[in-house]
Amino acid sequence: MHAARPADLPAIEVIDRPSWLVLERLAASGMIAMAEGQSRVLHRSPEFDVTPAAAADTAASAVSAA
Repeated sequence: MHAARPADLPAIEVIDRPSWLVLERLAASGMIAMAEGQSRVLHRSPEFDVTPAAAADTAASAVSAA
């Protein structure tokens, strides 16, 4: 059972890295637009600071090294 969140408190949303990369690719292609306005990042993994192209290069390097 989940406790109800009071209406005056903001929602906390969490997204995993693969989903974030999909959203970045869709935004880069113009299919979606990231919302603008006030937001506050409470924590961001250092892995999220890697661009999708760099992440693909890193993944390809890891596969070829294995």
